[in-house]
Amino acid sequence: MINDELTLIRDAEEKAEQLKKDANLEAKKMLEAAEAEADRILSEGETKAKEVYEALLSEGETIATENYEKALTEAQGDLTRLERVAAGNREQAIKHIVERIVELSVNS
Repeated sequence: MINDELTLIRDAEEKAEQLKKDANLEAKKMLEAAEAEADRILSEGETKAKEVYEALLSEGETIATENYEKALTEAQGDLTRLERVAAGNREQAIKHIVERIVELSVNS
């Protein structure tokens, strides 16, 4: 009877030890799976961040180009207006100079 009880105790201890080993193995597998999932999520996040960065950079370049072209068009318009004003003033300046020369010639 004592032998039977000792056998039962040994069997229970062996089963407990096996359960402990199985639990450790399962915990290790779960940890590896969690690490793999974390790596996947991190990689996915980095990819998404890169995509967002590139999209924002492209949008910024487009806006900058549009603003540059708009400013250039406005500057060209301003230049054309200034050229017209200068041309008009040139004619007046020439007339004024001619009048002064004639005045000086007449008064001399």
